[in-house]
Amino acid sequence: MENKLIVVIRVIYIVELKFSVIGTIIDFPYSHILQQNLQNFFDHIKPRFSHEQLNDWVIEFHINPTNIYWLETQEYSKSFLGVYKIGITYPKIKRKIFSVIIPIPNSNQISWGLPEERYLHRPKANPNNFFLTEFSTKGFTDLEDYFLESAKEAISIFLNKGFKIQGINLKFDIVDVRKEK
Repeated sequence: MENKLIVVIRVIYIVELKFSVIGTIIDFPYSHILQQNLQNFFDHIKPRFSHEQLNDWVIEFHINPTNIYWLETQEYSKSFLGVYKIGITYPKIKRKIFSVIIPIPNSNQISWGLPEERYLHRPKANPNNFFLTEFSTKGFTDLEDYFLESAKEAISIFLNKGFKIQGINLKFDIVDVRKEK
């Protein structure tokens, strides 16, 4: 009987993740620490993103801080985080971009909110175009923690629900990152 050594090489195709913070708030306080914490979150979830057919693709999240009343049918008793369902796909450059909406309360609503004059006006969005997650500002003592945890929550829930790229359904099991630091 002949002994054979069988070596299995597993090639992992990691999809690249990127983020940017852009929004409709003048001088949004986006510190280096906040940027690093967002990068740590993306570095943490990146290993879960692998798909053979999507090798060399980039998934980018544009995180948009905006007015707390950003939805067309906003109930004043509830507020929502949102991720645009479809996103924008650029197949030639292998890039998919999703907008993540993080409503920021103003200083009349909470002590760490921003002055109303810093919010730019934009048309209200149709809620049917977004994956919505109800959120609360309770339990947060500053804007930076609120923004970071809200972004992590919205993106995690979106990735758990799933989306499509080039006809491929993707769904990623992201654990409750709000409890991970």
